[in-house]
Amino acid sequence: MSQAARCRFSLALDDFGTAHASIATILDAPISVLKIDRIFVPEIDRDSWLQCITLPIIAMAQQLGLEPLAERVEGAEEIAFLERLGCHKFQGFHIAAPMPAPQVCTWLSLRHAPEACTG
Repeated sequence: MSQAARCRFSLALDDFGTAHASIATILDAPISVLKIDRIFVPEIDRDSWLQCITLPIIAMAQQLGLEPLAERVEGAEEIAFLERLGCHKFQGFHIAAPMPAPQVCTWLSLRHAPEACTG
């Protein structure tokens, strides 16, 4: 099997809810992940305004068959709250600091996900 045939990937719409990442973009691109913009996530567990904005975004993503992913997750409380809303994918310093590509497999292996680094 060629390397090209082994490659699997999905597209994520970044910064949803701000700038050019709008509902219209979902209709125009074959995306599978909807990334909730970082401005909606910090302190979501304590901010009712952020909750009112984020809950419909998560619900819409699920209704469209997309995976919601929350950016800028910086605490366990935010993760717990987002999981209750139906968001189970996260990105941010609570998960890991940005790192060079060669370090990703080591990081994954330490977290019991070595299959992510097999070819």
